[in-house]
Amino acid sequence: MVNAAFRIKVLLFLNPALNAMRDTYSMSAISSATSGVLHASQMFNRAATNTVKAANEQGDLVGAIVDQKQAEHALKANTAVLKVADDMQERLLDILV
Repeated sequence: MVNAAFRIKVLLFLNPALNAMRDTYSMSAISSATSGVLHASQMFNRAATNTVKAANEQGDLVGAIVDQKQAEHALKANTAVLKVADDMQERLLDILV
């Protein structure tokens, strides 16, 4: 099976008018979700650091663990968006090819 990214490049080469449709829908979702994954990863790293500090210094351990869970849910949500955007691109290519 041909890689979806390769098929997109071929289609865009053959029909540049598809750029507007691609940029409007799937690429903005991918870009947004990628940014969200990065942010969630940074959130989790901060929360993990705070968890260790709280455990060692009698700080807000519960709050740090809650922050870790929020980062985990944010990561799962953004990963799901990436999967849906990838599926949308693949289905669009199937329709167009």
